This record gives sequence, structure tokens and C-alpha cells, in this order.
Amino acid sequence: MPSIHDVPTEMVLKILDGARLRDIVSLAQASSKFYTIAKEYRSLWLQALADDVIDIPIPAGHTIHTVPISSIFAFALRAVSIRSVLSSSGPAKKYRLFHKTDLRRRDPRTICHPIQGSGFSLIYDYLGNSVHLIKESRREDDELSPEDRVLHIEGAIKSLDLETIGNGEVSLTVLYKSADERSYVESITLSFSLDTQTYTHKRGRVSVVAHDPISVVKSSNMILCCTESETEFLLFHVERQVGLRITPRLKSGLVSTKRLG
Repeated sequence: MPSIHDVPTEMVLKILDGARLRDIVSLAQASSKFYTIAKEYRSLWLQALADDVIDIPIPAGHTIHTVPISSIFAFALRAVSIRSVLSSSGPAKKYRLFHKTDLRRRDPRTICHPIQGSGFSLIYDYLGNSVHLIKESRREDDELSPEDRVLHIEGAIKSLDLETIGNGEVSLTVLYKSADERSYVESITLSFSLDTQTYTHKRGRVSVVAHDPISVVKSSNMILCCTESETEFLLFHVERQVGLRITPRLKSGLVSTKRLG
């Protein structure tokens, strides 16, 4: 007697094209064939996420394209379960969704920058000279230690930005002014384990930035720096070590550029 297990996988994928995340999770729980497909075919999840309002919690440093395919079902199951609880009309239950991090005992200038998809946060003093990566579950009165430090410079940190690369890696870009009054941009790669419980870090290229930038934003190999001037920006290519000074002309809608050495 024919059964669902006799249906070709290609046909199942066509049938599930446009299915919601909740439907795919339910089918995977009900049938070993659907479970196997859910653990082996990334395209199934990509199609569902394109049209669904539910998003999957991806571990730090990963995207839906780089996270191991065998792990996506577990992440989707968690997302659907949380959505179901939040949408329930029954008695409200209390859940601790966020860790409490109190920095008042450290320094009022300290800035906390959570890393999405992990239990870690970047801690730095905007007038200090070091960046630390700590677990959010640490006690509030714990002191920062050298083991937590991912960057220490002779100068003052001005700005930083985070970008997910994939395969468990997050790029940390730091803008700082050194003791010689020159501005530098340094890239640091943070590599997280799949369970996001451990990480390693590796310092990368350091670039000298002219015109005294005050903040930094990184995308791929491009770095955008804002300056004291409201109408001037600096755009740098990290690998090629070339840049442009960009000056928008707001009235005319034009943009003038000048190559930097």
C-alpha cells in the first residue's frame, strides 16, 4: 500500500513550497521522512523564512545560509514554541528573556554592546583604552579581567561596530585615537562555537584614518567613518587600503568624491 514515504523528495519540496514555518515543524515532528528532509534541505527553510513573520534565532556569527543545516530544525522548533506561548490566550507566564547587566558599579561611562545570538556582550569605556567580551550571566559586581580583553590600545576608543560574517564569525571594527593623536581603524575576528558558549579572537589589519573621524560603520570590506563635519564622510576599502572623502551637496542632490592616499 502506497505511503507518504514513497513520494519522491523533489515532489515533497514542491508541495511545501510556500508553507509556513509552523507547518514544516509540525510535519517534521509527525513523519520521519519529513524530519529527514527538514534536516537535509536548506532550501525548504529559506522558502519558509522568506514569507513568514516568525524568525529563527541564529547563533552568533552565523546566517541562515551558513548555520549547519542539521541544526536549523531545532532552532525553528524553538522559535515556533516561543511564538505559540506568546500568542496563547491562556494565563500569562513569566519568562526571563534577557539577562540583567548592571554597569553602575563599574564606571558611568561604560558602554554595553550585546552580541546578537550569543550570551556575550562587549564592554568598553568610550574614554578608555580596552574592549572586553563578557558573559551576560556574570555577577553584577564581577570586575573586568585581562582574560576577557580582546583589545588594548595606547589611546582612547571612539567607536566600534559589529558585522556577522557567517560560519560562526563576527567582525568587530574599532575606531580609536592613539597616543600620537592619529586615528586608526582595526578589525578583530570573533569566532564563536555553535553553542555560543566559547569563542576565540584574532586581531587583523590596522588602517590609519585621516580627517579625525568620530564614528565607524563596517559592511563587508567597506568602512564608513563620520567626521566632525555634518557634510563629510570617509569611505575606506580595508583590503585595498584606498578611500574616498564624500561630500554630499544637499541642495543639488549631487555627491562629490575625492580619492584619499
